[in-house]
Amino acid sequence: MSSPWILELDKKNLHKILNENLSTEISLVGGGIAGTMSAYYILKNTNLKVTLFEAFKLSHGATGHNAGQVVAYFERPFSSIVAEFGLEMAVKAQKDILSSWDLLDEIIKETGLKIDFQKFWGYAGLRSFEDLVEKLENDFLRNQAGLDINDCLVDEDWPEGKKIPEKLKNTYKLCKKSEIQKNLQTDSKEFIACLGIKKGTLNSASFCQKIINYLLENYTQRFEVYEHSEITDIYLKKNGAVLKIKPKKYNLKVVDLVEKEYSVECKKVVLCTNGFVNFKLHNTENKDINLDQKFKENITGLIGFMAGYLEKDKLPNTAITYFVLQENKDESIQPYFYLTRRAYGEKKETLTCVGGPDLLLEPGEKFDRQKDYISKDLGKIDNFLHKYYKPAGKNKLDYKFQWHGVIGYTGNGLRLIGPETLNKNLLYNLGCNGIGILPSIFGGWKVSQFLGNKAAEKSIFDVK
Repeated sequence: MSSPWILELDKKNLHKILNENLSTEISLVGGGIAGTMSAYYILKNTNLKVTLFEAFKLSHGATGHNAGQVVAYFERPFSSIVAEFGLEMAVKAQKDILSSWDLLDEIIKETGLKIDFQKFWGYAGLRSFEDLVEKLENDFLRNQAGLDINDCLVDEDWPEGKKIPEKLKNTYKLCKKSEIQKNLQTDSKEFIACLGIKKGTLNSASFCQKIINYLLENYTQRFEVYEHSEITDIYLKKNGAVLKIKPKKYNLKVVDLVEKEYSVECKKVVLCTNGFVNFKLHNTENKDINLDQKFKENITGLIGFMAGYLEKDKLPNTAITYFVLQENKDESIQPYFYLTRRAYGEKKETLTCVGGPDLLLEPGEKFDRQKDYISKDLGKIDNFLHKYYKPAGKNKLDYKFQWHGVIGYTGNGLRLIGPETLNKNLLYNLGCNGIGILPSIFGGWKVSQFLGNKAAEKSIFDVK
C-alpha cells in the first residue's frame, strides 16, 4: 500500500523524539494539516510558545492519505445546516470556510514556499431527481443569502425535469446531455445534471512538511516538534494541563517501545487529531464530568479507500464527483466516487486518483495504521472507472498507488473549533467530515483567535 503524497515527502526530514520532561504554553496533539495550521496561526498571531506532538510521523495520517482535493463546501447539506442553526449562522459558517481560499494564498505568499497548489473548475455528476432537488434547494438558500451558487446544468431532454419546483428555476440552466458528459468526462448517459464548483489540488502532506520546517526556522525560541511521541493521558486541571507521553518508534511492522514515560506541563491543549487516538482525557478539575467519554462518543470513524494510476499524456487538472445509484444492482458500485487528476512527479505525468469505497469503524474500534484494510476495494474502483470515466477507456489500468485514510466524522457532521465548554484548557480543531484541508486552515486561524483572547462570535463550529 502506498500513498502518492507520502512518496513525495522528503524522507530525510526527521524530527526528534521526546526524551525529557518539559513545559510549554500550548500543546498541539496531532501533526497533520490541522496541527500544522494551528501551529502556524498561533505562532503568527500570538506570542505563545507552541509544542507539537505526533504519535507517528508528521503528515503520515489522514493528511498523507487523502485524494489531494481542495474544496470549500460542507458534505452535510446546506439546507439541513440552515434548519438547525438558522440562515444567518449557516451563511457565516460558509463564508468562514470560503475565506480559507484566501488564507491559503496568503500562507503561500507570506512564507515564500514553493507549493504546488492549483485551482480550477470541478464538477459533480447527478443521476437522481432527489439528489438534484436537494442540491438546488441548497443553492436556493445560498442565493437568498447573497452567496455564490453552483453552476448547475440539467439535461433539457430529461422527462423528470418538468417536475423541478418552480421556485428553483433560477438555480439551474438547461443544456444538451453532451455538455454534461463533456464536463464529467464520461460516455455514460445516466447523468441528468452536473454542478460546477471551484476546486483545487494540493499535496497536503508535502505542504505541512514545508510549513513545519518554515516555522522551526522562523520561530526557533517558541516552537518545537516531536515525532513518535505518543500521548497516553491528558490531565486537564484548573490552571493548565499535563500530558503523559511514551516515545514509540515505528519501523515497518515492528514497533520499538521506549519504557520511559515523560510529562509535559502546559497551559492549554489543542486536539488536532481525527479522533482516533489511544490517549485518555482526565478532567481533574471536576471528576464527575467524563470528557473522555464525551470526546470519543462524538467521533465516528470511516476508512476511505483510494487508488491511483499514471498516464504519460499530460491532461489538465480536474476534480469530479460522481453520484451513482444503488438500484443498478451492481454491488461493486458505491453511492458516490470522487476523482482527482493532477501532474505528478519529476516527469509531470498525469496522476489520476479515485476513491469511494469505505469501511465504517465499529464503536470503540481503534484504527490500526499497520493493517491492510483495502482488500477487494480495488476491484470496485476499477469497475467504476471503466464504466463511467472516459479517459480510462478499455485499457487495463496499472494502479501504482493504493492507500486508505481514516476520516473522523463528528456527531453533527460539522467541524469542532474552539474551547471545550466543560474545561476551557482543552481546545479543538478537528473533524474532517469528509472534507478537511480548507476547514483545517480556517480552524487553525480561529483557534489562534481564541488563544489570543480575541472576541469570538457564536458559530456553528462551537463545542457544545
